[in-house]
Amino acid sequence: MYALVTDIPEYKTFVPWCISSRILSTAKTRLPGDRLQTTLTGELGVGFQMFKETYVSTVRCVDKDYAVEAVASNSAVFKTLVNRWTFEGSAPTGTGGTDGAAAHVENACIIDFYVGFEFRHALYAQASALFLEQVSQMMVSSFEQRALVVYGRPSRRSLKL
Repeated sequence: MYALVTDIPEYKTFVPWCISSRILSTAKTRLPGDRLQTTLTGELGVGFQMFKETYVSTVRCVDKDYAVEAVASNSAVFKTLVNRWTFEGSAPTGTGGTDGAAAHVENACIIDFYVGFEFRHALYAQASALFLEQVSQMMVSSFEQRALVVYGRPSRRSLKL
């Protein structure tokens, strides 16, 4: 799932309202603990009916932490837009072993997704309030559907916490 989220050039093929996606630059930095941070500058184009915008994000991906943070800049619509993804290795099944520890499922993970934003204009904020929950669910669903295409059926049913 980490690889799917960091594959920004493919966003245009499955993320709702994303009409273009590309990487402008890439830099790699070795961090303590033999971790590799890849910093991408990505450009996304989004459009809905007559509204269209292109903005740039700085995306930091840390491989062994399985963490991704994207911070948008140069946006006419958003004053701030931040996305954070974290992935925890394998998902507990909920049935512990004899020692009381939770058993884990192969090829499964726990995903924590955060999005924070502030619109530049009150009109956008008022309009978004009408459909924010629906948009959020569509975004999550688009990544779930993409995972089905790329990885096949999940090893267990998805749970939303």
